[in-house]
Amino acid sequence: HGVPLDMLHPLLAPPEHLHALGSFDPVGMAASSRSQGVMDTRRISFQVIVKDTEHCITLPAATTVLEMKASLERVTGVDVARMRLLGWPTAREPLDTSTLGSVIERGTPEPIALIMTEDDESATSPAARRPTSLRVVPLLADTDNPSDFRGKFATRFGEECPPFFEGTLDEALDLATELSLPLLVYLHDQNDIQTNIFCTQVLGNAEVLERLGASFVIWGWDVTSPRNCARLQQMGVNRLFRQLPREFPYVVPVVRLGRNTSTLPSISGHILPREFLEFLDATVVGQTQLFEEQHEKGRESMQRQTTVEVQDEEYRKSLAADQEKERLENERKAAERAQAEEQRKLELEEAERALRLQEETERAQQELEKEPPADEPGVITLQCRFPDGVKRRRFSKAATIRTLRNYVQTELKTNAFELSQAGPPKKVLPTEGKLTLAEAGLRNRETIIAERE
Repeated sequence: HGVPLDMLHPLLAPPEHLHALGSFDPVGMAASSRSQGVMDTRRISFQVIVKDTEHCITLPAATTVLEMKASLERVTGVDVARMRLLGWPTAREPLDTSTLGSVIERGTPEPIALIMTEDDESATSPAARRPTSLRVVPLLADTDNPSDFRGKFATRFGEECPPFFEGTLDEALDLATELSLPLLVYLHDQNDIQTNIFCTQVLGNAEVLERLGASFVIWGWDVTSPRNCARLQQMGVNRLFRQLPREFPYVVPVVRLGRNTSTLPSISGHILPREFLEFLDATVVGQTQLFEEQHEKGRESMQRQTTVEVQDEEYRKSLAADQEKERLENERKAAERAQAEEQRKLELEEAERALRLQEETERAQQELEKEPPADEPGVITLQCRFPDGVKRRRFSKAATIRTLRNYVQTELKTNAFELSQAGPPKKVLPTEGKLTLAEAGLRNRETIIAERE
């Protein structure tokens, strides 16, 4: 079926800049080449240099040279009619109708390096380059079923393609709902060259394929022909959007929530792999948000349906909880009061002990005999080792152990201590107050150790 050129401007350069081809059927040409041997499913990479700028492009082997030029026109701005690609690994420049697979032999090192030049516009008459019509072959025929889309896509663009669901749109949506995954609805329009670029550069990207296989259900349909557009409407696509989009390729995420079906922001037109991956990430986030909103709505609905009996039960529980809270608070306050009372008693006892110790220390100080002169007969000097250092004091040999303990108590400010001779061996002094120092065996310059108990 012929399509006027003015409907195919996204696919090819303007009519006045095209070589006269008569008709254009890449699928037909690919089928002809396959009839002579095994189908060529390669994807061939090119490195095209345009005025010191490098462009990389990967296309299926079934793509024609003219389709490749049209793709490059969108990137470089060079008209297809004036474009020449030099450096082909063939004896002469291939025809625009040649497929890339027929030009590039298997095993040729990739990427294929080509140089783009521009011919002078006056070299060829526009009238001589203008075809009367071009025929674009849809991906799906008017009689094909939805389950045929994956196979037809793989035939045209290579086996490394997305795992399109082989069934109806409703069946795809049922599966996506069962798996709790977003459904991606992909609409394919062969009239737009962006579609071909998207299929090879984006849907053939390894990272995109991995992400699609892991996190999505994808369903595709070809809207190139009016008949297939009408069939799509019959499938109930108007549930997703009121009218078909105007820009292709077109991908819209669909999520079913209960009885309702919702769509998330779509993507269309010129799409880079990085942009499409970001779109997939945003779709997953959007689905999560929809699920959370649905859960929240369900929770609010259940709350509205709560019966009076349930409300009374909640009130009873709340009252019991308040009473328990009050009981615990009273117990806490009672415990705090008891602790404060115990602390007050301890402080009072400590104050009483401190007062008694002070009185005993004062008494010991009053009872302590004055230190005798060094030249007085019968005087000995003792070195008393305290925790904070050594002190020397003179005592009369006739002085008692009580006199020595009174001295130590005035220094330590406590009556809980132990006295011992330094030794060796270390010998604990008796606590008998009436025993004299001489009877206790203490000699001049003896070292006494005073330790708190």
